[in-house]
Amino acid sequence: MSQAGAEPDRLSVLVVDGDRRVRAGLTRLMSAACRGWEVRASAEPATAAALVAEAAPQLAVVNIAEDQHASLDLIRCMSSRGVAVVALCDMSGHGLAAAACGAVTAVTKDSGADALLTAVRDVAERIERVAAEGQSSAMSASTSQLSTSRVIPREIR
Repeated sequence: MSQAGAEPDRLSVLVVDGDRRVRAGLTRLMSAACRGWEVRASAEPATAAALVAEAAPQLAVVNIAEDQHASLDLIRCMSSRGVAVVALCDMSGHGLAAAACGAVTAVTKDSGADALLTAVRDVAERIERVAAEGQSSAMSASTSQLSTSRVIPREIR
């Protein structure tokens, strides 16, 4: 177990984004910023759902794509299996929809890489805390609240 305030030692992360370049960039970002984490990627929600069943990631970053229904169904599936989901969305309304489906938090795409990494690290710390407390669920009810400060578009803040 890592020390308080440090990143968890080993975390399995799944990045889901249909755009090849964005998916590759997010995967590189997570791998570089969160050393020691196992980062996998998937282009399609159906493939991602299969990876969840096979690899059991603890955390996922899911882009709310043009096919919003498939993305939200994936978030529902992941959260029902104990995966903590960080939703990446175009607008705060999509973040609220993602929260209703079980996402732990949401980050608007215009917030930038630092905001995404902060959200991912916050969720990772919660996962580690829950695991340290010996709870069987990947996320407790107290951590399933949407962090609204991250879903408000920059121009409104």
